[in-house]
Amino acid sequence: MWFIYFHKLHPLFVHLPIGILFFVGILMFVNRKNKRIQYRQSIYLGLMMCFATAVFSVASGWFLAQEGSYDVDTLWWHKVLGFSTTSTLLLLVITYKSKKLHAMITPILFLAAIGLMVGTGHHGGVLTHGADFLFKSNIGKKKEIKQVQSINELVAYTDVVKPILNKHCTSCHRTSKKKGELDLSTWDGIIKGGNSGSLFDRVNNELSLLSYRIHLPLDDELHMPPKGKSVLTEEIIAILDWWTRLDPCKDCFVVSKETPDSIQSVLKKYTKNQTNLDTANLKILTNKAVNKLLDLDIRVTGINNVSPLVSISLKNQPSISKKQLKALRQINRNIKELDLSDSQLSNAFFRQLKEYKNLNKIRLTGTNITDEDLKSFNGLMALKTLNLYKTGITNDAIKFLKQLSGLENLYVWQTKIDQKGIQQLQNDKPKLNIITGIDKKVFKSSALNPPVIVNKQRLFEDSISIEIQQNIQGTKVYYTLDGSIPDSTDLVFGESLVLHDTSPLSLIAYKQGWQKSEPIKKQFIKKTQKVNSVTLSSKPAAQYGGNEEKLIDQKESILDFKSGDWLAYQGEHMTSFLHLSKPEEINRVFVSCLSDTRSWIFYPASIMVSLSSDGNQYKKVNKLDIDIIEHKGVQQNYFEITFPKQKAQYLKIDIENILKNPSWHESPGGDSWVFVDEILVN
Repeated sequence: MWFIYFHKLHPLFVHLPIGILFFVGILMFVNRKNKRIQYRQSIYLGLMMCFATAVFSVASGWFLAQEGSYDVDTLWWHKVLGFSTTSTLLLLVITYKSKKLHAMITPILFLAAIGLMVGTGHHGGVLTHGADFLFKSNIGKKKEIKQVQSINELVAYTDVVKPILNKHCTSCHRTSKKKGELDLSTWDGIIKGGNSGSLFDRVNNELSLLSYRIHLPLDDELHMPPKGKSVLTEEIIAILDWWTRLDPCKDCFVVSKETPDSIQSVLKKYTKNQTNLDTANLKILTNKAVNKLLDLDIRVTGINNVSPLVSISLKNQPSISKKQLKALRQINRNIKELDLSDSQLSNAFFRQLKEYKNLNKIRLTGTNITDEDLKSFNGLMALKTLNLYKTGITNDAIKFLKQLSGLENLYVWQTKIDQKGIQQLQNDKPKLNIITGIDKKVFKSSALNPPVIVNKQRLFEDSISIEIQQNIQGTKVYYTLDGSIPDSTDLVFGESLVLHDTSPLSLIAYKQGWQKSEPIKKQFIKKTQKVNSVTLSSKPAAQYGGNEEKLIDQKESILDFKSGDWLAYQGEHMTSFLHLSKPEEINRVFVSCLSDTRSWIFYPASIMVSLSSDGNQYKKVNKLDIDIIEHKGVQQNYFEITFPKQKAQYLKIDIENILKNPSWHESPGGDSWVFVDEILVN
């Protein structure tokens, strides 16, 4: 049976004669300076081993070539040069033992063997990696996708699909190496297909052949890309699924295709950056940097492994310390959103603000900012939203606000800017959306009700189709998937929306002549990591029936704290220890909690996540503080705690109970409850 796999050892055999021959060359050079019998014996042994491994290389390569799928001309030259190299090595072995021929012929044969080996290796590299592999370098070059003003300018195949195929598929499926007789490097090759058929062929009258193969389990031998290659992202899979559902077309624009909203959302990254964000050479924050910020009471959100930009919160600070300012300065280009609400700001902060080149949104509600402080905002080209609600700025600030060329939204409610100043600013910047409080005109029109999300379940495995209800005809519903509040410039929700990854879906309804609806948000979570086991620091209240297994069964509970699915703690905190079956790369945790204030049940005051590789030493990676507010009825929320991706097998989740009912509660000071039903790891 071993002979069946002999040809697969060719990549191993082929490198041995190369290394041995160069080692022999070093010995020959040393032997010329210091002739010893031991060197001659070692050189001869090396040449014998070099010839033997070359024979194995040729033999295994010969059988490997029988599989076909290689460019005929390149393969022919690879064979000829390989045989020639082996023959030259045999002559080297023979002549090296001959005293008459050794001195004259051995150097010539040695140089010939090196030259032939280089030629053989070059053609082998062409077969394996492509014709431009050796001489075309991408080192130091940033691969950039095509940037257009609108996705309607994108050619579906050329601009979107072809770069994906080139990156993930053509190392095995190209003109010089057609595994399965499939060439994905050219349009003609794509249309022709391979031994299994065309990419667009239907499997079981549903998925295309390409989609079928990329959706197979990773351990399936037919899964593409094969094991060992980079795994396709959810975005790429969605694009390929969409593209192979269409009729094959090489030059069709995206606008001419049946493009669902979910795909339009993915294709947004091809549009030119309108926010002037400068992320070139900007690194994603390290665990050390995030932990340093947390230690300084600086909250960090929006951490992921795609964008280096994050949101920073420094709310309710009596003063911002020098250490905090220094920490912010070190990551100033990483900050896209900054919340300083109800904090006391110093001149030192405003002096360094000009360095925050990627600052897109800043909230200064209730701060001590003055008119003169707004001078420091000049030059913040990426700034789109400025919230000055409940500050002391006056009409004298208008001259500084006019200079903010990229500003789109300005909140000046409960400031000292009067109507005359607002009108002056609006005349100078007619496109600026100035929010001054409640507009009495809205009472002349009715307000739309928010859209209703039909889906009750938030958790899914592979994908989920989202449906909504909106009863008023002519209403357009807009959505976002990044947690931001949508507006009429975002994508329009169609009949449905298919999600393939964890997403915070936000919706808002618009209709001409009506007041827009309140935005609604619902988190949909893909179940990725299965927790192996969980232990609790203390047992939950027995009367509600919940146990530790309920935390990791990946099943949603109903909004009834008496259902037996919830773990309940009264007047004490909750700590759980999660154990994965093996170390996994993770970057976020979701905790499902219940709130029913009339029943003394409140959301946690905070949730902290710590990670460990051995189950003994845990390191804090992030903490989420939660505002406790009064509300009616029963609510459930999946709280998300994000952190930089890192490998861990053990997690510690500290859930902080508020312990006592708030002062506004009908029974203030009573022992409050915290109810938890699910902890998900992604």
